[in-house]
Amino acid sequence: CGSICFEYDPEVHSHLFVCIYDDNRDKKDDVPMAQKLISVEDSLSNAAEGVSYVLNDGGRLCVHAIESEETTSNMYFHLRALDVRNVDPGRLGLSRTDPFLEIAKKYNYPALGKSRIVPSYRSEIIKNHLNPYWEKASVNLEVFCDGDLDLPLVITLYDYESSGYHEVVGSVETTANFLIENVSTGGNGDRRNAMDFLSDGNHNSKGRLVVMEAFVKDVESER
Repeated sequence: CGSICFEYDPEVHSHLFVCIYDDNRDKKDDVPMAQKLISVEDSLSNAAEGVSYVLNDGGRLCVHAIESEETTSNMYFHLRALDVRNVDPGRLGLSRTDPFLEIAKKYNYPALGKSRIVPSYRSEIIKNHLNPYWEKASVNLEVFCDGDLDLPLVITLYDYESSGYHEVVGSVETTANFLIENVSTGGNGDRRNAMDFLSDGNHNSKGRLVVMEAFVKDVESER
């Protein structure tokens, strides 16, 4: 799941009531599956480990909470990839990767030797393409990077699978500031500032990420 932002007063003991539904696309109403009352304070004080709540159906709800600053600014960006590795050639070798991107915030906890990934954006899927060009996007800066332009971000390139088990092609670790500072100056085929998508334990490029546009702007100034 991705992240949500809500107002929080540290002077007031707060709870969130979480309801989980089954997305019933063929009918009007979604089907309720489970619900849980969670403590905001407990979640914040256990940010590194997270808090696991047992649900009434026997499942578990894992909560990871951190404090962030509310902002009216958005991160605007336009991304494309070049030279994407074809991980889905098909039986006859005629198919191509169906790429999409997911951007996630990365929280590092050196004392525990662990990190946590929280998705903040997912692109549309481009079918059968090794040089995809995704649509321009904007995300509230608090959602995108907690308002911290130097917060580590992981951009993962996936091959879409209808089963939902999408294949990882490669990923790149960066920051919002790095994206802003490395916008392509030579057009959408310019590889000079491109970042390589890599997979675990393999330093061979699985494709290149090109930043066509990246900037921060206060949405209130547009009104």
